[in-house]
Amino acid sequence: MSTFHLQLLQAVQATQQGLTTVPAARVFIEREAPLERDDCPGINIEPGESRAEVYGSDGTWDILRVRSQFTLAHHTRGDPQTTLADPAMAESHTALMADPTLGGLTLRLGFINSRPRKAGADGTAGIYDLTYEAMVLVHERTLQIFVQ
Repeated sequence: MSTFHLQLLQAVQATQQGLTTVPAARVFIEREAPLERDDCPGINIEPGESRAEVYGSDGTWDILRVRSQFTLAHHTRGDPQTTLADPAMAESHTALMADPTLGGLTLRLGFINSRPRKAGADGTAGIYDLTYEAMVLVHERTLQIFVQ
């Protein structure tokens, strides 16, 4: 059984599989290798920090309210970076927010920030990060998402 970390990342990936601006085969979870020219445009879903607080109990174990961040890193090639990334970012964000519960897994899903950054590669690569926070209930014993 997967913990909330992977459950959340896979649910996010599922929202990105039907984009017209980025082929489904170019939507990755935690890809460590740089995206090559042929992989762009592409999206790498990167986990971020998670913070937990006690929400309730099942009588034996705590139910935690976890705020978990993740980033949709939009990889592009060419200039200007924002012009190239913007159509994919707009479609990606709309697809993610179409169901802010991610099929009932989250209590809330919200946009936090965005930032462009350059990638080493050959000088034409850019990455535009969109960072979000999901709030989920997690069973302390298993670290699995607790669905009420």
